[in-house]
Amino acid sequence: MTVEQVVLAEESDMNRVNHRNLIMYGVVHKILRRVHCFPVCIKGLHNADEHLPVSAGGKGGDYQLPKYCDVQALMDGSKSMDEICVKFMLPLEIIEDVAMSDGSNIIRIFK
Repeated sequence: MTVEQVVLAEESDMNRVNHRNLIMYGVVHKILRRVHCFPVCIKGLHNADEHLPVSAGGKGGDYQLPKYCDVQALMDGSKSMDEICVKFMLPLEIIEDVAMSDGSNIIRIFK
């Protein structure tokens, strides 16, 4: 069960609990731990004929999208999704869209 499921459960009394303090207490006392996602990209059967836009707008303004092959090269299971997002300074959703733009799939390993 995830913390999100506990907090969102309607029949629970979690609406009276400070969620930040709950998480801090759980981590400090080793009741909770963070689970990291390590993506592995499985190449698609065809090349990318559809071209992604060169830039996209976001809350921080326009930014340059990386090439899908650069993103896929990092998705070998040795780097966490956090590391990949920080390297390209892009949110998870855009990183996944770029990586899957050629028909590739992403397998996520959680540990």
